[in-house]
Amino acid sequence: MQAWSRENFSLPADAPLTTIKSYFLNALLPQILHTPVLDHISTLQRSLDPLDCEGLAKLVEMPPSADLTQPTMEDWVSFVDTFLSSKHQKHSSFSPSNHRYHILSYVLSATFKDCSLIIPFNPYPADSANNGVKVIDLDIKSVERISGWLKLDEKIVKEYAKLETGIRKICVEGA
Repeated sequence: MQAWSRENFSLPADAPLTTIKSYFLNALLPQILHTPVLDHISTLQRSLDPLDCEGLAKLVEMPPSADLTQPTMEDWVSFVDTFLSSKHQKHSSFSPSNHRYHILSYVLSATFKDCSLIIPFNPYPADSANNGVKVIDLDIKSVERISGWLKLDEKIVKEYAKLETGIRKICVEGA
């Protein structure tokens, strides 16, 4: 990859890997730290997934069974309209009547959790709003994957519980 080459950083051919790594990080970090894109993605991930996997699992188990059919474009338009409106608070409550809303919200959150970024080393001046960072791979995830995500989350939680409490990390919002 060109970004890792010694020539790309004007380094001698025998420059050690640690030097290349240092130059790479010095070129990459300013791009990451000065773009609002990561904050936007983080906000979308959290606001679209207020229940987390465990909460969604409880909601899916509640009668009546959740509608796990793949949403249509009209379903997505309706969801986004509701999410962006004042009705969002009513629909975001943990209620069996809001099954579909939470399922679509979780799937859309999964899309933002699985997107990719393209981060240029030398952004063009026209891209200054996001420091040239581009978000790609924003395909909507399939509702059919929810059961697999729930199983994977359960497995992760069980494995994490096996760690000694002194090794476990504490998640802090906004840190």
